[in-house]
Amino acid sequence: MSEERVPRRTLVAYCLPVAPIEAMFWLVVLYQLKFATDVLHVSPAWMGLVFGLARLWDGVLDPVAGYASDRTTSRLGRRRPWIGLAALPLGLAFVAAWSPPRGAGPAATALSVAAGIFAFYTAHAALGIPHASLGAELTPSHHERTRVFGVRAGFAGAGMLAGVAALFLLERAADPRATASAIAAVLGALAAASGIFCAVRLHERPELRGRGGRHPWRVVVDVARNPHARRLLGVFFFTELGVGCLATALPYASEYVLRTPHATSGYLACFLAPTLLSIPLWMRLSRRLGKPRTWLVSSVLSAAGFAAIFLLGPGNAGAIAPLSAAIGLAYGASRVLPLSIQADVIDFDELRSGERKEGAYCAAWDLAQKAAGGLAIALCGALLAASGFAPGAGAALPASAILAIRVSVSLLPAGFLALASALLAGFRLGEVEHGEIRAGLALARGRGEEWSGA
Repeated sequence: MSEERVPRRTLVAYCLPVAPIEAMFWLVVLYQLKFATDVLHVSPAWMGLVFGLARLWDGVLDPVAGYASDRTTSRLGRRRPWIGLAALPLGLAFVAAWSPPRGAGPAATALSVAAGIFAFYTAHAALGIPHASLGAELTPSHHERTRVFGVRAGFAGAGMLAGVAALFLLERAADPRATASAIAAVLGALAAASGIFCAVRLHERPELRGRGGRHPWRVVVDVARNPHARRLLGVFFFTELGVGCLATALPYASEYVLRTPHATSGYLACFLAPTLLSIPLWMRLSRRLGKPRTWLVSSVLSAAGFAAIFLLGPGNAGAIAPLSAAIGLAYGASRVLPLSIQADVIDFDELRSGERKEGAYCAAWDLAQKAAGGLAIALCGALLAASGFAPGAGAALPASAILAIRVSVSLLPAGFLALASALLAGFRLGEVEHGEIRAGLALARGRGEEWSGA
């Protein structure tokens, strides 16, 4: 099968919204709770309830958005109407979450922030699932998909770094409320404009229109019965669980183990920047070793790097930057290859079912990621609670609590990456197998693969 190449202008149009949306999402994850409680003086109990309900709502919306976009039959395609219509509400919701009216009372402020957060998660699902699904449809070519998602990962990495930079500014701002409003306005405008541009500029493969799953429950069953999908979701879940433990425990490790309070954003930058820079390397290596094997190499190296963090303690702050960079370099493949492999798995599903269910698969993927993030917080929190951790104890923190933090930031991520590696070692859908699937699809469709993706 020939390797068709997605035009650069198509790639840029597709990937543009990813950067501001990633920056928005990570800023919500990293700082929204602290901003609401410490700057806006909203009750922590209220914010905990809001975030808990919002994440549940988000979990319900993902499969709904996936199924609905699979079944959309407009003349613009299946994905573009969702992306275009959700872009402006997404930007406005983000602004609302960070900019409640000045002078509003405590109750009005709390309600305004809650409404903004719920609207943000709603618009994020309505845009994010169709957008990820569209990426899987841009090309049927095995390695060209890696290029598509490699470029997408590059934009996502830039967005993450922008979110970390925004966190840095907010933590040091003389007027955090004004700074947050300005950052939210810029990111919201960029997300809205780039999302609308993406929807207007791109085209969709016409032969996929009207090919979504016909029955919601059957769609779920098809995903669950796909042996490649089950294994891939397990690999991704354990990978995200490991990284989630790192992200959750890193602020505690920075303050209580390394004794470098307020350095979390710097450590994250040391991890994310090499991840971003390593993406082209992993893309090239995947052509030589194959996508599953390259991801396996990355996972094993990442697990070793996470385990090495356990050896660090007070006085080793200088070593965390190069070690974080090494882990980031190893982790780069996990930002590129999973979605590329998932697109191949979706082709396998089409060969079996005759339907195109990118939305359903992307929803399952997103749900696995969110479940891993929630479980990571729960695991680290339970470990800290059992260790006798007391907030504000400083140097008086018991040795058991220090050990729990070190385990959470190193051995837990290393163990979960090792589990992901073990699952990945048994994954059996490479270039040869995918070529056979494409040949079977071409035969079933009774045509060649003439669509260029332009």
